[in-house]
Amino acid sequence: MIVRLYIYRNKSNPGLGIIHNNLFWDAYAYTKSTGINEILGAKANSKEKQTLVVLDVVLATEYSHIHLNAFLARIQININSVKSEKRKTLPIIIYRECSKEVFFTMRKNGIISFNISAIFGSRIYEIIRKSSQLPFLLKNDQNLDQSVESILETIKSSGQEGALKDLRGTLFEYLMFGYLSSLYPRAGFEQNVILKIGERKHEFDYIITSTHPPELVFVELKGLRDGTFVSLGDNKTKATLKWFFNKSMGLAKEYYKDKNSKNLKMKAIFMTSAGFWENTKEFIEEMEKSTFRSAKSKTIIGRKELLENLEKDGFSNEVKMIEKYYSKLEDGTESESDFYDEAIGEPDLPF
Repeated sequence: MIVRLYIYRNKSNPGLGIIHNNLFWDAYAYTKSTGINEILGAKANSKEKQTLVVLDVVLATEYSHIHLNAFLARIQININSVKSEKRKTLPIIIYRECSKEVFFTMRKNGIISFNISAIFGSRIYEIIRKSSQLPFLLKNDQNLDQSVESILETIKSSGQEGALKDLRGTLFEYLMFGYLSSLYPRAGFEQNVILKIGERKHEFDYIITSTHPPELVFVELKGLRDGTFVSLGDNKTKATLKWFFNKSMGLAKEYYKDKNSKNLKMKAIFMTSAGFWENTKEFIEEMEKSTFRSAKSKTIIGRKELLENLEKDGFSNEVKMIEKYYSKLEDGTESESDFYDEAIGEPDLPF
């Protein structure tokens, strides 16, 4: 069965979930694997003919009868929400723990269920527990780099680097907090801030409010492997330089147009543990001469310069972590899946 997750609940909207057919789901997708049905999979060429896959994911607490009953109710509403025939629906539950009664009720109702450890291994519990503590440690400035290193080591030793590469990206954001704080020591930091105007929105990894110098700094961090490269891109290609500086920063300027009472100068930093394609060279030079350049940092910083800056400013532990956990694979190469998953933008010559 081939399933592509179209859309899912994530850190941009962790509380609401995703609306589909006027119902909330943690994730949904469509599959052509329609089972024994009048419509063959090869002929399931529209959503109406395909099977809707819906996921319910509970990791923070035990999966209870309350969770299950709510999920079953939404499934029934979805199945019976059309007049001519019932909608084909495949429900899946992913949980950290649940009682035997709940588990057998899942099976009785024909729901596919997975313990999270069956997907990521038993050490996922340790990773979840430690990761949940990071916001508190950041807020209170307590042993943040040691905690990040511990999680990265657990991911590496469990063999889940590929599956948890998005988490490695998030950990890079925490890893860079100390360095950014040293650049703006008396500034206010906001993490994972979503700015939204109508249908347009962007989540900034950090927004730094600095009085010395008087700047409002928008930070984009990309924790990627060595050997992957960020591309120039355009306003339509996510996670590229032009997407951030032209589209996302354009949104930020518009958003703060009437909210910048202290008239702070708007600056931007794009920092990555990866490299850049050759087609970005002219744009990087252009941004360094632009009004986005902060008094405390260059606007665009790649792996080589980042490691040099960290070493120079005394962040040797961060250097070691980047070299160890954001490096190429052990044989010195990138697997094909790593390349396509982590390399951002179109191929070109790196520099």
